[in-house]
Amino acid sequence: MSEEHSGLFRALRDGKWGYIEKTGKFVINPQFDDALRFTEGLAAVKSGGKYGYIDHTGTVVVVPQFDAAGVFSEGLANVYMGGKFGYIDETGKFVISLQFDGAWHFSEDLAAVNVGGVFGEDGRFNGGMWGYIDKTGKYLIAQQFLQAWVFSEGLAAVRLGEKWGYIDKTGNLVINPQFYHAGNFSEGLAWVSVPYRSPFALLRLLPFRRGYIDKTGKFVIKPRFDAAEGFSSGLARVSSSSMWGYIDKTGKSVTGQRFKWAEDFSGGLAGVELDNKCGYIDEAGRFVYGPTK
Repeated sequence: MSEEHSGLFRALRDGKWGYIEKTGKFVINPQFDDALRFTEGLAAVKSGGKYGYIDHTGTVVVVPQFDAAGVFSEGLANVYMGGKFGYIDETGKFVISLQFDGAWHFSEDLAAVNVGGVFGEDGRFNGGMWGYIDKTGKYLIAQQFLQAWVFSEGLAAVRLGEKWGYIDKTGNLVINPQFYHAGNFSEGLAWVSVPYRSPFALLRLLPFRRGYIDKTGKFVIKPRFDAAEGFSSGLARVSSSSMWGYIDKTGKSVTGQRFKWAEDFSGGLAGVELDNKCGYIDEAGRFVYGPTK
């Protein structure tokens, strides 16, 4: 999912979040403790310790009441309240009741949900089993996976045992579990992680490398990055030695790895951090806004 075409982007000023247009002008003044991107005309924001939703004018559409909230996708948003996840519509009405211990947003008419898992002290979600539900809350793919991501381009990454592979929308394995970790397909490619085969691998803090596979499971970009994320607008953010940059679909560097942090491209721009300041760059790596503190 990408930022709305209205051209609103999250921005932080004096410890508060608001939304700017491409010129850097605030359209919605910084006033929130947290803010997510706009999808389907709404964005989740945090105020007074709770999450609600606003529209493009900054008007509150769903009153802050949730302990956590996700993005709207296919008309529904996953929200967390009272220790459980459920799904609301754009009016804030529950369509699927609070009943899950973990839940991702809907994608391609399915959502991955978990029962039995818990958030550990390290902030990671562990335990339970994942399956996939439809928009009535009915399971279409039974709970059988140790971990599971959203469907994208007809496939979803799932973990069986210690390895990750990919299933189709019937739940059948299309790419057998063989990766240490795996991400969603975007623009025909997905990042996966494999052991770093080197005599010095055990000396590395991250003894695994990420690269990109196609839908047959074949590597298109060899695993050579410490971290890598999905493609957007033909570019993907990757990291080596704790610095981020962007590559194209041939694996060629477009910006160099010079950013302390970087976000996916959306609406033609990507948020980055350089020299402890934040701003937005275009697809050529040029700053359009910022960097500012």
